[in-house]
Amino acid sequence: SSHDAILPPETLELGFSATASHYVTAAPCPIKDHVHMVGAAPDERQAYETKGAEDWERMLLARAREMKTGARLCLFNFGIDEAGRYLGATGGINMFDTFTKHWAGLRDEAVITAEEFTNTNFPQCYRTQAQFVAPFEKGPVFDAGLRLEHVEARVVRCPFEQNFSEMGQDPKEFARDYIPTLRSWSEPTFVNGLDAGRPSEEKAAIIDTFYGRYQDEVAANPQGHAMDYVHVYLVCRKDGSGA
Repeated sequence: SSHDAILPPETLELGFSATASHYVTAAPCPIKDHVHMVGAAPDERQAYETKGAEDWERMLLARAREMKTGARLCLFNFGIDEAGRYLGATGGINMFDTFTKHWAGLRDEAVITAEEFTNTNFPQCYRTQAQFVAPFEKGPVFDAGLRLEHVEARVVRCPFEQNFSEMGQDPKEFARDYIPTLRSWSEPTFVNGLDAGRPSEEKAAIIDTFYGRYQDEVAANPQGHAMDYVHVYLVCRKDGSGA
């Protein structure tokens, strides 16, 4: 895990990580009415933000110990920009709300249980730019010598939506192309939410139904569906004055 030691102390000259540190070491609590902290109730969201802050500091301290003086660390992380945009929520159809809608639909039809729905939580924290920057301003990370050199947020357009919009792609073809990229990283969360006692074939059928419904929705009304990336880009250095 990148939250723990990877290299011997003071050996790292250049570190790079992309789209990784939004994962936390464990989901801090169930999310009752959603599957992701971006749609959680205030107290649930605060639990994820607290856990996210702890793990962010833990990861940075692990890298600080490994970095030589003058080394750079480049971190490109999913986050929330100043306009409130995040992965899959940049002005169109909200991806995580759509996940929740179809998963809740299976619950309401008794395909999955209420407990399985509640147990389906992405172990992720999307941080704001201010939350990313905070450890570099004071506290253990600052004391360890890490200094922020650059920070900015950018939106990278979804290539599947771009092809659909600019090349006049058939909606069904767009849906067939688009859904697998969502499924490639999200499927483990939904599988893990299902009861461990379910046969693997039954789990597979449920998951196929779930993504099939999402695909059918996109094919029927593709406008607004996109998984634009929202990254907060950070570059920091190890200062010689650190402990």
